[in-house]
Amino acid sequence: SITRVVNPTVPGPQFNYVFVADLFIIGAGIDDSIIRKAIDIGVAKGKGSLGKSDLYRKAMESVKVSGENRGLLFVDVSKIVDLIKAFPIPGLDQANVTDGIEKTLGVIETIAGALSFNYSKKAVDRIDFNMFFAKNKNVKDADILDAWSVKPADIKNLSFVPSGAVLFSMSNTVDIAKLWELWKNSLRQQAPERADEILSTVDQFESDTGVSIQDDILSWIGDEFGFLLSDVDMGGLFPFPKIALIIKVTDGAKATASLGKITNVIVEKSVPEGVTEETEGEAAASPIKASSESYGGQTLQSLEIRLPYQSLTPAYAVMDDYLIIGTSKETVKNLIDTKDGKAKSVKSDAAFKTATKGFPVKVNQLGFLNATRALDLIIEITTWANSLQQQAAGTPSTETAAAITETVIPVLNALKTVESIGVVAVNEKDGIEQSVHIEIKK
Repeated sequence: SITRVVNPTVPGPQFNYVFVADLFIIGAGIDDSIIRKAIDIGVAKGKGSLGKSDLYRKAMESVKVSGENRGLLFVDVSKIVDLIKAFPIPGLDQANVTDGIEKTLGVIETIAGALSFNYSKKAVDRIDFNMFFAKNKNVKDADILDAWSVKPADIKNLSFVPSGAVLFSMSNTVDIAKLWELWKNSLRQQAPERADEILSTVDQFESDTGVSIQDDILSWIGDEFGFLLSDVDMGGLFPFPKIALIIKVTDGAKATASLGKITNVIVEKSVPEGVTEETEGEAAASPIKASSESYGGQTLQSLEIRLPYQSLTPAYAVMDDYLIIGTSKETVKNLIDTKDGKAKSVKSDAAFKTATKGFPVKVNQLGFLNATRALDLIIEITTWANSLQQQAAGTPSTETAAAITETVIPVLNALKTVESIGVVAVNEKDGIEQSVHIEIKK
């Protein structure tokens, strides 16, 4: 007995559901054909089902399952590609768009996944979601496949990450120079009428600044990248995140010289035309000032950006063939101390150890979220925003305060059931293996 849910006055999809033995099946589409297929398979006891197909079985055999299996995922990517190709995109060359899709999504044959629960003393203490992205061996010339061929290795920029880090993500499969060329080529192919305008803007930028994107930036950037949120400073006028990028460099001297050149351009371009120190004062004539200092045996370069109520001090340093760029001098100094062993590393944190337990040493991508710390910071920022709003309003709103203290903050505290999350990806011969570990509060 199929139940249909549809609005007869408005064109659109219909939703259907049915009970078959002990299964509840929901379907959506222009008719109820998908539900009827499910019923046919159920009555025939699995005959003609996806589970009987060779493609499905091959995909699922590649997925590692740990703990008690609670869910499965399967995607035939070729059908997704066909679906996207069937819908023309206005303003773009459809043939080139199709070619681009086939060389990106098309490199994946299938995506398979398994969700599993791990128990400790009859309670769930970790949820694992393991996936495998199978390589489509029929696609040979896609540039994106270069990233799939990078061998797993130690993520060395992890040694810069300080204890207590909230979030970081790292990869050794990013070729920025190649991505830059791919972007330009894709632009010329898929939007030729706009490509000249956009690329001429890039050329104009290089002419105005004297900075060559290829020679002064891309030529020394390596393939190992890291993004880090170490903390949020609540001591200033506004909450200020302590964010850093950790980038492998192939030529430290060239990187230092190029960054010095870019810094000088930023300082010069920050001065409004016609403004001098004599006519407008030092603050107006030098809204951004560059400085250099020695710290931990490293040369720390920084900018002082003068704002009405708060100054910003983004900084950078090149250390052990890695470029560290931080939102403040203190952030960069903390990373230098961590690398030198003067401050504890995230590798010593219990949350990191449990979230990454069982991960291989040599990987291609590694990610970590200290969910408890992240939620604590969100609560602090929420409380700060509420206080600011109350002060600005003049008359405190008891309703708003009550909603935050009685609803928002309790919900955020409840989410602390998730303590931490670890993510890892490893390139294999036939595809990419990815695992997500979610640690549950015991």
